[in-house]
Amino acid sequence: MLHSIEDLINIDSHIQEVSSSRDKLAERLKQLKDDEDDFVNNMDMIEKRLNEATNEISSITCIADIEPLRLKYGNLQVLDQIETLFKQKQAHINEADVLREIDEFPIQDAENFNPELIESLKLKITSFDIESAEVRERFNFLLESISKRLLDKFKQDLLNSKWDTEHFVSSKKIVRDVCEQSSTLFNLQKLWIDDISAVSENKQYWNFQGISHNFLIKFMYHFSNPKFEDSGQQKQSIELYFRFLDRYLQTNLFHCIDIFCDEKSGLTKEFIHEQFINHTLNPIRNKVTQTLLKISENQSGENIKTMIVLISQIFINDNALIKNHYYTGVGLVSLLPPKVLEAWLDFELNSTLHQYGKIISSPLSTNGTDLVKLLENMYQYFEPCFNIEYHYLDSYKLQIVGRIFLELVNRYNKFIISPDPSLLQLSEEKQLEITFLKLRNILLLEKCVYELRFKPAFIELTYTFNELSGSQYSSIFTESFSSLEETVITIRESIIHRWKKIFKASLSPYFKLGKWQEISNRPDQCSTEIIGAIQKVSELKAEFAQLKLPTNISISIFHALLTQSISYLKDYVIKVNSFSEYGLQQAMLDYEELKKVLQMTGVPQSVQEMEFEEFIKVLSLKYNGKIQVLPFLSKAYISQSLDYIEVRDALNLKYIPNSELDYALYKIL
Repeated sequence: MLHSIEDLINIDSHIQEVSSSRDKLAERLKQLKDDEDDFVNNMDMIEKRLNEATNEISSITCIADIEPLRLKYGNLQVLDQIETLFKQKQAHINEADVLREIDEFPIQDAENFNPELIESLKLKITSFDIESAEVRERFNFLLESISKRLLDKFKQDLLNSKWDTEHFVSSKKIVRDVCEQSSTLFNLQKLWIDDISAVSENKQYWNFQGISHNFLIKFMYHFSNPKFEDSGQQKQSIELYFRFLDRYLQTNLFHCIDIFCDEKSGLTKEFIHEQFINHTLNPIRNKVTQTLLKISENQSGENIKTMIVLISQIFINDNALIKNHYYTGVGLVSLLPPKVLEAWLDFELNSTLHQYGKIISSPLSTNGTDLVKLLENMYQYFEPCFNIEYHYLDSYKLQIVGRIFLELVNRYNKFIISPDPSLLQLSEEKQLEITFLKLRNILLLEKCVYELRFKPAFIELTYTFNELSGSQYSSIFTESFSSLEETVITIRESIIHRWKKIFKASLSPYFKLGKWQEISNRPDQCSTEIIGAIQKVSELKAEFAQLKLPTNISISIFHALLTQSISYLKDYVIKVNSFSEYGLQQAMLDYEELKKVLQMTGVPQSVQEMEFEEFIKVLSLKYNGKIQVLPFLSKAYISQSLDYIEVRDALNLKYIPNSELDYALYKIL
């Protein structure tokens, strides 16, 4: 649009701009028309190809026709569906074919059995990848039918051979024949189609059912007597079962390995060793199961006792199988359901606590020893259970440790340190004697727990506990042992306190002596007033020595008493009295007599003793020439000296502190 004369002058350029825009618009319209034509052409081509694909897919007649179409048209969902339908159809055909072969399979006599026929049938099932439950069950039933014929002959041949008796004639033909029958049965069972959902902890093998059949016959012969079923005979019969099994294995285990070993079939020596024991256990398993069933139906007191004996014998037997016959398979413990184990544990717990109650009701002079014996006996009793590696037992093992061993230790520890009001009615000496016994008992228990910590079973249970709880205990007894150590310290300090109190009271007449300065003769025996204290200490020491406590405990107690006696002499005698030369010698003679009673043989002097003797040495200078030894000694020297180096050098003083030296120097000026 023109707005001015200038626009009119430039009209030609405006005309060109309009013309250029018109050309671009025309070109754009042409492009859109071409795109529309291409789209229509493409849709025609797509429709044509779709019709072609539909026709080709409709003409598929077998699964082989699918892959070329998949390469041509890609991974179409319809091709996958058609392929699945063909596979399902083929699977039904294969399944029907296999079922027909199973139905028509010839069940031959044991003598004419051809294992290749059944192996080829199993191979067909495997190659067809048939997962039908019906095929699995029908095929396995066929295997069982075949195995029954073979197993019946195998059992009879083994009975006839008397292979597990001294009458066995070990000819190559007989050994080869029974070995081949065993291997055939074993290989036949390997064809078995397992149900993944049915996992057996104690798998049974047909050939070992035959091998162990002789034991079953012997066992039935010996233990089918009705008297073994009577509740009153159960305890004895259980032990007899295990003894009978143990003797049989001792005689025949390695003989069995020699006869039936076949490495090519997988019947290795190790496998035969484990499975022979496993299968000979079956009749005992049946007896145990029957006994447990009867007990569950009638839980009388007698039956409960039988159950406890049975469980203990199971643990003992499984341990014997491990130690005597190196058995690593599933033992009889697997027959014990949780309810039975819980009932057993409750019984043992109540029984143990009942025994503990009797122990703490007995005198202190015996109950510590009795408790240690109980713990040791309980370990021996439970050791067979601890030694069995069976993961279902782990929780019960830990409960035994926690509810019996740790519980008894902690209960007795609390019993020892709990205040006893009745003690206040007793004399100080009697209270001290009782404290002696408490210390002896807690030390016995501490020693027992220390030894239990390193028992292999408790080391293993510590590892198990740490794994389950995420802990890092060095021992499952760590906390209990630490508590016992604390109790030992507490009781030891109580003994020292009580003994000091008695000692101080016995020294009371001695403290009242006030004529030390009047003694004018050289002393040749201790003061009469201190004899009572010496006798009292001697009596208590003799009684203490009868307990035969650890040396370190005795040393710590008597060191404390000797140190206290030095303190008493210094504070209540030396520092509060004036002495003549012989009076000071009398005091030192009294000290030496006390020291003889309180000092233990072979123990070096303590620092406190040497400090006291140096203190007396300085005081003695008053009577034996201090001017000659310490010519520089004066009150001015004492007031100015900081460490008394000159005095220490002159008298060879090493232990007396400056405060005591200062006191002694002023005393002699």
